[in-house]
Amino acid sequence: MPPATVSTRLTSLPVRAAAPARPVAAVAPEPTPTGPVSATVNDILQRYDQGRTGLEETVLALFHGGVSPAQAELAACRLFGASAGLTELAARARTVAHEITAWNNRALARPCTCVFLQAVTFTQKQPHGQRETTVQVAVGVDPRGGLEVLGVAAVVPGSEPWTGLLAGLHRRGLPAAEIIVGSGEPDLPRAVRRHFPRARFQTCLGALEEQLLYKVPPALVHVVADGFTALRAVTAPAAARAALAALTLRLRTHDQAEVAALLENSDDSLFSHLAFPPAQQAHLRDARFLRKPLGNVRARVRLLGPDLDDTALVLMVAARLRQTWPADAQRRFRTLVRRAG
Repeated sequence: MPPATVSTRLTSLPVRAAAPARPVAAVAPEPTPTGPVSATVNDILQRYDQGRTGLEETVLALFHGGVSPAQAELAACRLFGASAGLTELAARARTVAHEITAWNNRALARPCTCVFLQAVTFTQKQPHGQRETTVQVAVGVDPRGGLEVLGVAAVVPGSEPWTGLLAGLHRRGLPAAEIIVGSGEPDLPRAVRRHFPRARFQTCLGALEEQLLYKVPPALVHVVADGFTALRAVTAPAAARAALAALTLRLRTHDQAEVAALLENSDDSLFSHLAFPPAQQAHLRDARFLRKPLGNVRARVRLLGPDLDDTALVLMVAARLRQTWPADAQRRFRTLVRRAG
């Protein structure tokens, strides 16, 4: 029989009747549960105390992370007071899940000049083997430079990658963006054209460079690095195509035809950012700024263990992004105005 966790234990807890009202003086203070907390719970509470995680992520980690009921009750008392317990933690976890789900399904009426796409894969070791879950994220930038998290979705096994997230954004009313930036996966440009045919797709140059660096021999790493440095330095399409042709020729000269073919196949999507003014191009060719908050969630999931299902993983990612970029966050990007013509 698997060990009892907070989420499994609370399904069988009876609902306590409300205590009758009594004068304040007659209420004796309830003793706070005492005892040592586990390393996992201590890490969760320390991160919250240090401001590294928000309350939403902390509650979800305690409720869904396989923490024992006794440990969860100790954590709840420290977070919410001596009278709090498992029932309080469960109520707050349900509230957080409801709020995040409503936020993740909200209507999207504000136009976005640019949309960044990023995915993170969680690998969880289980008794019957490893389970991998990919969670995809969309972040938009409006014409004034305001950043907004648009949506979070888990990839359904057997479905076409990116279709669920992009179809959800389209269904929720997201106006067509000028440019959508994402990885160089073959399925992604097709999915973007299907759901947002007026948007131009931009391959993330940083992700493509990393992909090529893993494919070439160590002696040719400098060739790829120098070539992408030249690509980032140019601000006009003609010069960019010349730099790409030079890098492709050098790779073919060193018998790297497969790597050169990857560059040639990405040709149409490497220069979409050049339609914007030069001062903005550096912001629009790379989506790797999303990796840091997603990496923090992956480290948290690795600590919590294999008990988080797809729904819990989406909630954890959403809670992290809601704290990183709240609705009232300061602008990260400049005003985005597409170049005329």
